[in-house]
Amino acid sequence: MRRNQASDLTAIAASAELVRTSANEVFGRIDVDGHCETLSLRSSSFRHWLTRRFYQQVRAVPSRAALEEAIATLEAEARFGGRLAEVSLRVVADADGIWIDLANASWSAVRVTPQGWSVDESPNVLFRRGSSARALPTPLRGGSIDDLRNFLGRMDDASWKLLLTWMLSAFRPDVPYPILVLHGEQGSAKSTTARVIKQLVDPSAAPLRQMPREPRELFIAAHNNWCLAYDNLSGLPPWVADALCQLSTGGGFASRRLYSDDEEVVLDVQRPIVLNGIDELTGRGDLLERALPIELKRMSGDARRSEREFWRAFGQQAPYLMACLMEVLVGVLRVHPTIAPAELPRMADFGEWGLATEHALHWAPGSFVAAYRASQHDSQQIALESSSVVNPLRQLIRHGPYKGTATELIEALAGLAGGIAEHRNWPKSAAALSKELRRIQPQLRAEGIEVTFDRDDTPERRRVIEIVHSPVQAVHLAPPGQKLDGTGQRVDSPAGRQPENRQAATVGLLDGLDSDHSFRRGEI
Repeated sequence: MRRNQASDLTAIAASAELVRTSANEVFGRIDVDGHCETLSLRSSSFRHWLTRRFYQQVRAVPSRAALEEAIATLEAEARFGGRLAEVSLRVVADADGIWIDLANASWSAVRVTPQGWSVDESPNVLFRRGSSARALPTPLRGGSIDDLRNFLGRMDDASWKLLLTWMLSAFRPDVPYPILVLHGEQGSAKSTTARVIKQLVDPSAAPLRQMPREPRELFIAAHNNWCLAYDNLSGLPPWVADALCQLSTGGGFASRRLYSDDEEVVLDVQRPIVLNGIDELTGRGDLLERALPIELKRMSGDARRSEREFWRAFGQQAPYLMACLMEVLVGVLRVHPTIAPAELPRMADFGEWGLATEHALHWAPGSFVAAYRASQHDSQQIALESSSVVNPLRQLIRHGPYKGTATELIEALAGLAGGIAEHRNWPKSAAALSKELRRIQPQLRAEGIEVTFDRDDTPERRRVIEIVHSPVQAVHLAPPGQKLDGTGQRVDSPAGRQPENRQAATVGLLDGLDSDHSFRRGEI
């Protein structure tokens, strides 16, 4: 009996290796022009491959129904009989280092370990690609990491250190990422800087996007893109701020599967995010805790270039800049296991990564810590300045601690606020005041004002708010430095003893490196 088209399509697809992930996503590994590609069985790319193979062998066009039947059969085979393996987007880590998908036509990847980096034409990890993914520059050795500053907006050295650390952290999977916030007046090259970052981290057909209208669209974009960059934002609705916080530190979005009553689709993602154009992120203290604000200064007239000239120059330098990033990443991976800070900030992984970058590039000791502290302080001040109750609150506790109900407190603050109490942002009820104080509670604590919510000892057990001055707790990212000898040992430690200051010891270890992958400040 003659087989139907669906059976013929399934037989033709037998040349593809079926793969399932721990999240029950299903893929086909196919041979294309001498290299392997990993395609989702539901993607248009897999359908095109299967349709083309069918036409080449049968010289007929498969019907849509036959194609759907065949793919459904392949999905079932993959789900229950496919090889179990993880399929990653753009970046994946293993026990030895990091793989970065170049997303080029040959499906090659960059392999980065503490020993060095290389381009691998047949990576032994599996990558998937979103439909908008574009190729990273293939790295070419030579050049200096400082050349990257020629293609970014004007910024001070502290901001440069933070921005470079962020770009390097974007190649590290499965960790919280600070939200990079580019701000500055018109003409400060915010959009251009965001585009350059995207080109060197995760190029796409739409490098800068507009914010979507609902959480589902945002999480779908995050599922299909490694780095998200949003341009010309004039404000953030609460749901956007909450979703960005989830994407920064990790979170999922669940939705009902199409044509199903009881099945969910869960998108659990963690992504580097670039924001540009927000007016100081007003009113979102939770987002500010995760933010890394970078102020760009207005470009002078003699520093401006035409779009054509700028991107031509960037295209010529991009392969060398990519190689510089990979070389610095080698140094960071080499140093990172030795970092042992005594105390860490809110975004602890980024703090450790910054200390490793400082040592790898031989920045002045403590310079990253100083820059990061200043950035966090700026974020705290932005949150406090956005609140209409902060100044009256400061006046109130100058006379000593305060304890009372939210209703009593709002009356006391209104008496000190003057005309501010008529402003639309002034809390209009005791509940609104409590909500506002909880929102800025971390920023007030950082300034030395402790706000606590409790119940008093009366029979009614009234809810009360207590406000007191508290000592400001400084965050120390690193223990005090120790004098080291040329081998990285403490001078006052017995021979052969491991230095107690593991972090400082890495400077000596790096200085003593003698390999093809050693480097000095500004030289790569």
